[in-house]
Amino acid sequence: MSMPVFDGKYSYANAGAFGSRYGKLEAQIETTEFVELARVFTIDTNRVRAFFELPLQLIFWSATIGNVKLLGRHAVGVHPEDDSRDEDDDVDRSILDTYKRLVTNPNPDKVLAFSSNVLGSMVGDDNGVTIDAACQGVEASFAAMIMSAYATFETLSADLWIAAVNKHVSLAQNWSKQNPNKQFNMDELYSRGGDISKSSGTALHQTRKVTFESLKEIRAAYSQAFKSELDHAFEAVPYIAAAEKFRHLFAHRGGLIDRKFRDEMDRFEESKEMVIGERLRLTGDVTGTIVAACVECGVELLTGVDNWSKARL
Repeated sequence: MSMPVFDGKYSYANAGAFGSRYGKLEAQIETTEFVELARVFTIDTNRVRAFFELPLQLIFWSATIGNVKLLGRHAVGVHPEDDSRDEDDDVDRSILDTYKRLVTNPNPDKVLAFSSNVLGSMVGDDNGVTIDAACQGVEASFAAMIMSAYATFETLSADLWIAAVNKHVSLAQNWSKQNPNKQFNMDELYSRGGDISKSSGTALHQTRKVTFESLKEIRAAYSQAFKSELDHAFEAVPYIAAAEKFRHLFAHRGGLIDRKFRDEMDRFEESKEMVIGERLRLTGDVTGTIVAACVECGVELLTGVDNWSKARL
């Protein structure tokens, strides 16, 4: 991850550099109970990518439509920049014919290259004119991507743990041994029919004996139930810890750096130049890295739990 302290360049294109490995999950996951979770995770991650794609698509298609109008006017002898006759039947028909002839699904690389350059010129990446509204829009897109990506990871973590524990009662037994003060009482058991062997995960979550409201709680739940066998899923993606802190900073403080955030980020070398009281201005490099951590950790968890489950069938 590049230094999160804003250095004058947004480098928007790098925000989308979080790979496509997640797109193969639904076909790779074999445990029936987890396939739907993989599908939802993919849909939600694609929604994160849509935050990145939308400004690029708007820029590309705005330029494309503008070019179509120029060519359509020229084809019927009207000056390309004269829009006064656009509603005339012959001009309108020429523009429409030009649109049908030229507009197709563009190459994604072409859209990225063209639109990111245009956007870069709008936000001052090329040391040109800086449009404040464009800068604010870019920063809002980055923050939305990070908050949505972490929420997607957090939701998957909870739903996957619950589904796994519902399927394998041994996981509930493992967790129970580590949490002797959180056992079910008779009323809780009777209210669920007396047998929770196939719904232990749901019961533990509904009674709030297990919660997933922080990364610490998520890691503890998996470590206790799986006897640390899936700890690697978190350890392989160290920036998942930064993702949680970034999400909270933007969700609760609008990106303003406080002492708590600064101290919690101290383990990351890139945070050394953060200044308390200043607004954290995201870059494409930082956003791409944080989103990638959320996506990769989710992929690692899904494949890890699926492999663990298959080995015990």
